[in-house]
Amino acid sequence: MKEQRREIINDSMQALHALAKLMPQLNAQCSPVEMLETINSALGANLSWVSVESADGPRVVCAGDVTCHAFNVADFLA
Repeated sequence: MKEQRREIINDSMQALHALAKLMPQLNAQCSPVEMLETINSALGANLSWVSVESADGPRVVCAGDVTCHAFNVADFLA
C-alpha cells in the first residue's frame, strides 16, 4: 500500500512539473478553452472540464481519462 501511495504522489509531482513547464504557453490572452486544450494535449489527456455553480461558489470539475504516464512526463520535461 505504501508503494502505491508513493507512486501516486510521485505522479502528481511529475504532473505539476509538467504544468510548470507549460506556464509560458498559458497566458492572459488565452481563453479558458485554449488553456485547457494545451494542458490536455501536453499531458496526453482526454478530459472534460466543466464549471459548476454551488452554494460555496463556482468550481471547476474535471472528468475523463488521463493517459499520461510517468515516462511520458519524463520525455516532456527532457
